[in-house]
Amino acid sequence: MAALAADKKRLVRNTGGMKTATVLLADSQTVYEGAIIMRNSSGDPVVGADTASCVIMGVANAAVTSSTSNATKFVTFEYGHEEWFASTGTFTKTSIGANVVIADDQTISTAAVGTNDVAVGLLVQLETVNGTAGGWVRIAEFV
Repeated sequence: MAALAADKKRLVRNTGGMKTATVLLADSQTVYEGAIIMRNSSGDPVVGADTASCVIMGVANAAVTSSTSNATKFVTFEYGHEEWFASTGTFTKTSIGANVVIADDQTISTAAVGTNDVAVGLLVQLETVNGTAGGWVRIAEFV
């Protein structure tokens, strides 16, 4: 899959421990609703990518764009004990229980496919939802 070019509603379940947070977004970022947000090596929130020294934060609640000299753009994201549905063809039944990593701001894959292995959580179930094959991923809480 390619990075997001529009807002996307992300399917979630088991959201009893879900929380929200609002943080100042790094400069020059375009975030779409449903985008994976991560913290870069400087501690700044950026859109998800297969980038070294980053840590997942959560999923954006709304779209926001920051400029190159921005001090007022904030991103609100959801995090906590929840499961996301990931529509990807890379999951098989042997992937259940495997660590999954960020590929881009909407895509996750198994660690064997990623280069920098920005951890997201564990694949817990394969399922086809609304005709789309994928799997449910239990998101680890890193924030």
